[in-house]
Amino acid sequence: MTVRDIRKEKKITQQYLANKLFVSQKLVSGWETGNREPSVLIIPKLAKILSCSIEELVLAIIETKRGCENGKVHS
Repeated sequence: MTVRDIRKEKKITQQYLANKLFVSQKLVSGWETGNREPSVLIIPKLAKILSCSIEELVLAIIETKRGCENGKVHS
C-alpha cells in the first residue's frame, strides 16, 4: 500500500491534507509520487490525519519510493 492508497482509502483529498499540515498540495503530490518524502516532524501528524500507525505510514512511504524507482508512479 502506498501513501496515495492510504489517502484515497480514507477519502481525503491532497488539498485537505495540505491544509491540515500547512504545506502545499504540490508537496503532498510529491510524497505520493515518491519524488519527495515527508519530514520526520510531519510523519506523526500525517499518520494521525490518515488514521494509521506511524509504522504503516513509513512502510507506505517505502513502498511509494520503491514504486517510483521501478517506474510505477501513480498519476
